[in-house]
Amino acid sequence: MPKGSTWSENLMSLLEQMDEEYVLMMLEDFWLKSKVDVLQLQRCEQIMTQDAGIGFICMVHQLDPSKENPVSKDYPELIEYGCNTPYRVTTQAGLWRRDYLLRLLRRHESAWWFEMFGSKRSRRYAYRSYVVNRSIFEYDDGGVLFRGSYVSEYVERFVKDHKIMLNPQRRIDSKATLMTEVSENSKTQKLNPRFVFNYIRSHF
Repeated sequence: MPKGSTWSENLMSLLEQMDEEYVLMMLEDFWLKSKVDVLQLQRCEQIMTQDAGIGFICMVHQLDPSKENPVSKDYPELIEYGCNTPYRVTTQAGLWRRDYLLRLLRRHESAWWFEMFGSKRSRRYAYRSYVVNRSIFEYDDGGVLFRGSYVSEYVERFVKDHKIMLNPQRRIDSKATLMTEVSENSKTQKLNPRFVFNYIRSHF
């Protein structure tokens, strides 16, 4: 990929080269902690193949049923995201209809912006989104990387139990420390004109 490409640009370039109607997307820092429930995964693929109105099925249980997010009447193993539910578009492991994913992407956005603004843009489309009521994939929340650094409490078990070699050029620190730094940096970033410009165009 060209140097300086955003996460969305790279993903769009990949999707545009594919002919498949469905895409299973999972970020590279989601290191699996248990075996994948293949039968349940195949069931989700079957549901999406039979129902053209479904655009996305999240493979990780993220919310419990509610009035806003009801259990599907047709598919009891799925919970439907309400239109106003935050992060109804997510980069968690999920099965996507490729054309729907492409419609939601914007070339300037990071993965985090895609989740935030893509969720709002998804309200414009008739496609429905669902999340499984029992996780198919199991990994640490947010993945073993946070803003390019290893999360110490997540990677330690992989090093110890599976002898995984970490990249020595990447920093290792606790998630609490890394999140505090991001919060402080974001205050300064919001004063950048480029940030303001991208923030505005993400709404379209």
